[in-house]
Formats: sequence, C-alpha cells, structure tokens
Amino acid sequence: MTISRLFCAPALGVALLLAASAPASASLITYSYAGNPFNGTAGTTPLTTSDFIAATLTFDNLLAANSTFDYNLSNSGLDSWSIADGIETLISSDPAVSYVYIQIQTGAAGQIVHWALDFANSSEQLGTYSGPISNQFCSSTPCDFSESQTASFTGAYNNTSAGVWTESSAAPEPQSFALALAGFVLLVAIRTRFRVSLSHLRR
Repeated sequence: MTISRLFCAPALGVALLLAASAPASASLITYSYAGNPFNGTAGTTPLTTSDFIAATLTFDNLLAANSTFDYNLSNSGLDSWSIADGIETLISSDPAVSYVYIQIQTGAAGQIVHWALDFANSSEQLGTYSGPISNQFCSSTPCDFSESQTASFTGAYNNTSAGVWTESSAAPEPQSFALALAGFVLLVAIRTRFRVSLSHLRR
C-alpha cells in the first residue's frame, strides 16, 4: 500500500461520517392534537362518545413564538396536515378536500395555544376550535366536531373542553445511519491495515 493510498482511504471514512452527521436541510416538526371524546351525537351517525378529533400540522421548522391568531400560514412553512374523527380522515394531499381553514396562535415557546381548524370534503366536515364558536353543535364554547355534509344535523361533537397539542421532530433518515456505519467500518478496516502496512515498512 502506497503512502497516498494510506491517507486517502481514511479521509474517505471521515467524509462518510461527516456526511452522516450533517443536519438535514429541513427538519420537519409535527404538532399533534388529541381532542377529548365526543360528549354528544346527533342524527344517525356511526360515531360514538368513544371517538374524538385528532389532527396534525407538519411544518418545515418550529413555529415562531408569540404569533398572533391571524398567523399567516402561507408563509409559515406548513408542509402537510391531517384530521380524523375515528372513522373519517382528511389529509392535505387529497384533492377531494374542498375547504381548508387553519388559524393558530403560539405562546412564548412556540407552542400552539389557540387554534381554529376546519376541513371538509363532499361528505364530512371536521373541525376543532379552541375558542368560543357557535354552530349547530356548539354555542359559544370550544368545539371539536364531525358533521355530515349529506344529512342535516348529523354528527358528533365535544362542546365542553378543548384537547391538547404535542410536538415532535422527524426521525433521522435511515440512510444517515447507513452512512455512519459504513464510515465507521471503513475506518476500523483501514486502521487494521495501516498497522499491518507499518509493520512491513519497519522490517
């Protein structure tokens, strides 16, 4: 093994490790909402008081702290959203979704403290409001609801208490682990061969 090969190979191993440890260009942050179970139903609905509203908002970065309630989500790095009631699920990539309304307010740590989320397709409308709202299910109260778009006054709701938000970052990509492992194995192999080569040079 020549001197140049002895030094170029370790450099490759180091490069692989650095590539694996480098931060991703965008670290997705998901804010997840878990509502309280519905406390009422109306009409002929398959929903029960064991079901509840669950929602996610995924952003390119952490939300800014102390934003006002009319936060401009078009400039906030919103990547995707979803909302579900236990039976129906609406997602941002579904072209059948015809109505999207998202407003949030953040606190001192960038956490979601107030919100108004409302989504609909041709059959269902799902929403969650932290502040007082009046509709056919709620009267000047916080409101989680799932409302049929095809049958009058049919759905489920919680009109007494809002749920809670949690946040989580995206898991590291699998290829990052593969790069790190490859770099580590390469460095170990090179170290062993380097010792053998040096022992031959000393003879």
